[in-house]
Amino acid sequence: MILTGIGDEAGIPLEAQIKAARELGWPQLEMRALEVPGFPKGNFHDIPDKAFDLAAARLREAGLGVYCFGSAIANWSKKISDPFQITLDEVRRCLPRMQRLGVVRGNAEHALKAADLIVQAVGFGLIAMDLGDTPPRTAARISLASWFRLRH
Repeated sequence: MILTGIGDEAGIPLEAQIKAARELGWPQLEMRALEVPGFPKGNFHDIPDKAFDLAAARLREAGLGVYCFGSAIANWSKKISDPFQITLDEVRRCLPRMQRLGVVRGNAEHALKAADLIVQAVGFGLIAMDLGDTPPRTAARISLASWFRLRH
């Protein structure tokens, strides 16, 4: 079982998020909005590189990992008329940061579990899952029951 939560629900300052995680006994956080001293508030993938470096060092010092990013990429705040370059720039900033913190795991089992939860939710017209970079050996271990469950 993985215990984690969205850090900014406890407070925007990074120290408030660290304090909450420690009090709850969580070994990791989902990082979304935060404020690093000396820098304006922002999304974890959008804050300046220096602020990100400081936040990453402080989380490491506190013994906390980052489970995932609560990014603003393609979220509700975007308009369909916004230039797609905005999204591409966010992705280009976000992915190296996720890799640096060990967030990009490429775990097919987790992807299937997440897809299964989404399929069970009401109101989704289409669910797409890209397992294109999954090694053939890993894909071969995915049970047929999983594929059939997700086919509708």
